[in-house]
Amino acid sequence: MSNKKGRPLGLRMTPSSTELGKFLQNRRLELKLGQVEVARLMDIKQPEYSRIEIGDKKYPKKEELDKLSKVLQCPFEQLEALVPFVRGNPRTELGKFIHARREELNLSLASFAERLGISEKKAKIMELRKQPILSFRFLPALAKALELENSKLSKFVKKGKSESALGQLVCNRRMELGMSTRELAKKLGISHQAVNHVELGKTKLNTGNMIERFAEALEIDIEMLKSVVEKRKKRGRGIRTKDTKKTKYTKKLVIRQTSLGQFITNKRTEMNLGQIELAQTAGVSLTTINKIETKRCHPKIGILSRIAKALKCEIVSYKIKLINGDEINEFELLL
Repeated sequence: MSNKKGRPLGLRMTPSSTELGKFLQNRRLELKLGQVEVARLMDIKQPEYSRIEIGDKKYPKKEELDKLSKVLQCPFEQLEALVPFVRGNPRTELGKFIHARREELNLSLASFAERLGISEKKAKIMELRKQPILSFRFLPALAKALELENSKLSKFVKKGKSESALGQLVCNRRMELGMSTRELAKKLGISHQAVNHVELGKTKLNTGNMIERFAEALEIDIEMLKSVVEKRKKRGRGIRTKDTKKTKYTKKLVIRQTSLGQFITNKRTEMNLGQIELAQTAGVSLTTINKIETKRCHPKIGILSRIAKALKCEIVSYKIKLINGDEINEFELLL
């Protein structure tokens, strides 16, 4: 039997470094199959199968072993028994923590694996894995298996980078409670995008009763939450106007076109409004809202007035001026 290039099967074959790989090579040659044919029947690429056969991939997935058993016509249990058992000591803080807690509970690897609903090999890999972080989805199951509160494992979960102390507090507390952003959003009655914006520091809790709602949902003291909530800062730069009677300068709040889109996005998110809802309330098209928020259009004063009304803002004035030859829109808003 030869391959497509006319060479006999097994010629110049790379020796395998694992018992599983050697078995696969021998079994494949018995069935007169090439690596390309086996990979095609498994619905994977040939290099992926080759990595398993030569031993570069020592721990194939259960799905891959199942496909191999069907293609090579051998029992699944026989292939699984050939996968080497993982040995060694934990190298990461997460692995050491899991191992120490398991020993503290006098929990064997088999019992630990049974609690998690995985194989012993996967349970061992969890302790010896190189990644020092834990998937949030796996947090509740692991905490339950180790008889711990979610908060004890939350420090090992990968967190998004937040630009604010508020975002860090909300994210850390949510992790401690074992809640996803969607679950927290459901408790708050807002979108999960709004929760993400708060955690990333893109939105501040300065409107309505949002601080109280977050404190209740996260089960934390409202004063602690208030202590990290930043006060709303005036957007844009102040323009000084001279008062002729009192001969002193006052400041007006100005929002430039470069920040108008972000302002509308933040305000809309705080009010828990989607672009469609804002468009319907303001009586403008969805495309118009989208273009303004992405800074692709200069809204007319009429459209801006309707949007401001929907966002509960008041337009004081509207003007255009040229700076270095570039047209810049400026809006004076009373927030």
